[in-house]
Amino acid sequence: MHNNNFCPVATKGQLLKRIPDAGFTILELMVAVFISIIILGAVYATYAVEQRSYLKQRLIADVQQNVRGTMLILQRHIRLAGTANAANGIVNVNLLDINGNTDTNGFPSISLQGDFDLDGNADTAVFRIYDFMGDGFNDMGLNFNGGGTQLLAEGIQAIGLAYAVDADGNGILDTIGAGPNLIWAIDSNNDGLLDTNLDADNNGQIDINDDINGDGVINQADAAINPPLALNTIRMAQIWVLGESQRQETKGTLDTNFYVVGHRIVPNPNTNPNGFQDRFRRRLMTSTVFCRNLY
Repeated sequence: MHNNNFCPVATKGQLLKRIPDAGFTILELMVAVFISIIILGAVYATYAVEQRSYLKQRLIADVQQNVRGTMLILQRHIRLAGTANAANGIVNVNLLDINGNTDTNGFPSISLQGDFDLDGNADTAVFRIYDFMGDGFNDMGLNFNGGGTQLLAEGIQAIGLAYAVDADGNGILDTIGAGPNLIWAIDSNNDGLLDTNLDADNNGQIDINDDINGDGVINQADAAINPPLALNTIRMAQIWVLGESQRQETKGTLDTNFYVVGHRIVPNPNTNPNGFQDRFRRRLMTSTVFCRNLY
């Protein structure tokens, strides 16, 4: 028997008539591309903002970490100065250049004796500014027991050190005249004697106004100590640490400031009358430390 119920074969034309129109017009493609560009632009803009914010916070965090680390180590060593029957708690407070040579235009340094590694024996520790990588950025160095200067912290642009004294040995820190303000003394000419009081205007603060003659440093011309005082009269130290980021941010002028770092105005107003005028991040930290083993 023959089955008359068969499926007819559709022709090509009939198939095409059954398939609806497919694909995008050129106009639709252009609109889709335009919308995609807008979305990608917004995503990139958001990413760029977040990236700049991250780099900014990273620079600030790095500077703060280096400044805090330097400050903590200086504080610890100054507190331990004079332990283990050290002959001199504070050996010298010379001004040194970046290569470690004595230079009255240099950075403050401090050489201490004490039991810094807590082994019962006296050690010598010398802190100074130097350029670890030779890249033009100042760093903080420590020479421990004559072993050569080793990197303590990167990006420490400057430090300051000044000393409160008890010259008459009565157990009371000396003040300026009969007033309440302490003498904060330094050795400005590297002769081993404290000859300059940084609080030149006797207002209880060390600031840019203490540079009486405006030469960018506070020295004997501003407030001489006469007669100068021996290092063994030191009873307390004031520390300044100025940190600088290792690179600049990409846009804008971030720093137009002047910083008082010990006896120096940084940068010197005579050569940089408008401050740094750059995009480096900087942080200044100060602290006061009792030399508890030097009484």
